[in-house]
Amino acid sequence: MELVDHPLMYTCCPYLGELRSLLIDFAVGGSTKQNNIRKITPIAAECEDEDTGVNEKQLQLEENFFHNHPASLKRTVEFVADRVASIHIKKFRSQELPRFISIGIGAVGEMLSGTGSGSPDNRLKTRLEQQVLEVARNLMQTARNDIVSSFTAYCQQKTEAILPMLLPDDTVPQVLAVSMQISARLALEKVTHWSQAHLTTNMLNKEMTSELDKLVRSMASGLDSPVRPVKGEKTVQVVHGNPAIVVQTKDVCAVSETINMLKDFVRDLVLEKDGVSYQRMLKLLRQTKDTFFGTANIFPLAYKTVALLWLDLAVSCAIFKPPYITEESLGDLTALWQGPLKQHTSFCQVICAKYVHLLMAKSKVLQESWNQYAFLLRHLLNQELLTWADVKEAGLKLLQHNLPKDCLELFAACICDSCKVFSEDKTMGTIDCLELLNSLDQKCANCSSVTIQAVKDCISIINEQQLPQDTKCSTEKMSEIADIEATTGNTLHETLHPQDEKHQPIIKVDEQEQNKNSIKVECDCVHTEKYCQKCTLCFNKENQTDISSCDEKILPKVDSMQVKIAGI
Repeated sequence: MELVDHPLMYTCCPYLGELRSLLIDFAVGGSTKQNNIRKITPIAAECEDEDTGVNEKQLQLEENFFHNHPASLKRTVEFVADRVASIHIKKFRSQELPRFISIGIGAVGEMLSGTGSGSPDNRLKTRLEQQVLEVARNLMQTARNDIVSSFTAYCQQKTEAILPMLLPDDTVPQVLAVSMQISARLALEKVTHWSQAHLTTNMLNKEMTSELDKLVRSMASGLDSPVRPVKGEKTVQVVHGNPAIVVQTKDVCAVSETINMLKDFVRDLVLEKDGVSYQRMLKLLRQTKDTFFGTANIFPLAYKTVALLWLDLAVSCAIFKPPYITEESLGDLTALWQGPLKQHTSFCQVICAKYVHLLMAKSKVLQESWNQYAFLLRHLLNQELLTWADVKEAGLKLLQHNLPKDCLELFAACICDSCKVFSEDKTMGTIDCLELLNSLDQKCANCSSVTIQAVKDCISIINEQQLPQDTKCSTEKMSEIADIEATTGNTLHETLHPQDEKHQPIIKVDEQEQNKNSIKVECDCVHTEKYCQKCTLCFNKENQTDISSCDEKILPKVDSMQVKIAGI
């Protein structure tokens, strides 16, 4: 006999019937449309994560913010966040990550050095691998914290500089401030996600384990590593049996680090940033010398890159920092250019349109920059790193461009000064120099009279210095040539080269006149580049002038024919 049955329970607790019906409808489903199912949240349910709620509210507020503005604002904010994060990640990978890897490799060497001499056994090797794993884990955590902490200030600086330029000018400051905050948050999320996905313990552990295996194999070989001394106090240690493995001392900078420092210096120099100094350049120059004189396993591409950077830096110093071009700096540069970088440097690129236009556009002290540029050019010629044939070839290519008048005058002055300095050098390429000067003379036709006269004077100086003494002639001899022209009734050109008998050495003068003048003129058809410009104009049929008015001391050249006066 039941003391408490269902009717009694429902009578005492009427809400149990409603609860039972509600649970049945919720489980089975109601058959009518009016049937409402009420969902009750238990009082003991877990509360939502406060951070998740805040993040969701933040995202909703951002969506509402972008909803009230043009769609281009959201795209611009996301674009800036993506680019700022990408640039910071690349910077971290190229500069900071190699530093952490080198720290890990150094820690491996210290671990192995503490084990004593001889090859470690399996137990010791296992213990070393565990230590390497622990060091890798700690380093990776430090790297993640470092990239996030350094990114906050970097992101704020970049977004404040970039975002206002991309948004319309009429953007109100409040909208701009909110946009920069959203862009910074998105960029930080991207950097954090990248660090968690790529900065793993396995990545660094792989590098450190590989270094550990190399050192263990070298110890197991039982042979001393041959040491090859290099310049200075630095040494390079080559592991026996594998010359590709090179252990450098700590004071020799890595090639990749040297290249990055060179790029940074050139960038700061061209953009005129703070921190550029003469001492910094000298330190970088000597560091490059130590690296390339003290490292054996440098790839050819690294040589070409460093050679191009130093040539670019030298010309950039002449443009932006003329006082940096000194005997001291060029002396250190010459040691590199005549040493490891000689085969990889194209010195003729010093004369090119890029540098000339940069000189005219960016130099604040134009004349001083051109003077230092000419000094650099003369230094390369003096050290025989550049020949006059190279100067002629590069100069003729440059003159093919439509250079402004002032640029042409400054370039002509640079070439003329260099020609005058080397005019007494017998090894100078006279033909190449004269060809370049003649091209300059034609190009400078519309320049100032000072420039035109300077080019012509330089041509005369080169001719006088390079001609042998037996080609000198006096004004009296020129007068005797005029007498022969008067006697024959023809110009010297017509006398030496008649139409029917070209290149025949004849002058038809009767015997009495010949005895009277005691002179004979011959044409021996000898090609030469040594000639007097004024006398050439005197003998030109299109520019007939009085031959006796020429006061030059050089025998003329007429149509590639050398004129000789026999018997005098």
